[in-house]
Amino acid sequence: AGMPVTPTVLGLAAAGGLDELRVHPRPRVVALLTGDELVHAGGSEEPLVRDAVGPALLGWVRALGGDPQPHGEVPDTDEVTLAGAIESAPADVVLTSGGAGAGAADLVAPALERLGARLVVDGVDVRPGHPQRLAALPDGRWLVALPGNPYAALVAALTLLGPLLAALTGRALPELPTGHLDAPPPPRGGTTRILPVRRRPDGALEPVGRDRPGNLWGPALAEAFAVVPPGWAEEPVALLTPPG
Repeated sequence: AGMPVTPTVLGLAAAGGLDELRVHPRPRVVALLTGDELVHAGGSEEPLVRDAVGPALLGWVRALGGDPQPHGEVPDTDEVTLAGAIESAPADVVLTSGGAGAGAADLVAPALERLGARLVVDGVDVRPGHPQRLAALPDGRWLVALPGNPYAALVAALTLLGPLLAALTGRALPELPTGHLDAPPPPRGGTTRILPVRRRPDGALEPVGRDRPGNLWGPALAEAFAVVPPGWAEEPVALLTPPG
């Protein structure tokens, strides 16, 4: 139980006379991208924004253990449209990107209420990535709501989607490795921060920088993401592995 069936494991099973194995299939994951301000080709021109999350989701989902399906784009006009798209998505796990906050224009929460979903996680005290949600849908499927900002979406994928897919495939979560951060980050109140870091030749970790919620420059250069708790006093920090 909990062992991925690699080609070698499959050969071992055959050598032992096993013709069939009971396995957890990779969960099918469909992403619904919201945001009428997004463009999906070319560059960004005010007030439009080039979609950076959609192209990354396929690899993020596959690296985290899911079976990515073609994603769709949903206009963020009303919660009825979004609820219908969630309900009809052919997936075990539905992802939404954008609209996960608590503002008047954020439609995920009212769409989930319309569907009768059970909210399991309603925001996480972390920067970036605070407006992330996990909900159990009435038909037994799951929904993970990612923030619309690309780096914030990546953090939510690591902290919500990854553990959910592990549970659905019978995998135990590994102990996070740790490392020493060479300098304290700028103060940010009482919130845990997720910093993209690289390892120096001496083994210490240094922040990459360029890590605003809407920017993937720092995360793209990172070797790991340091989990820096509030009141950090230079003790070792836990490390998240970039997907893929």
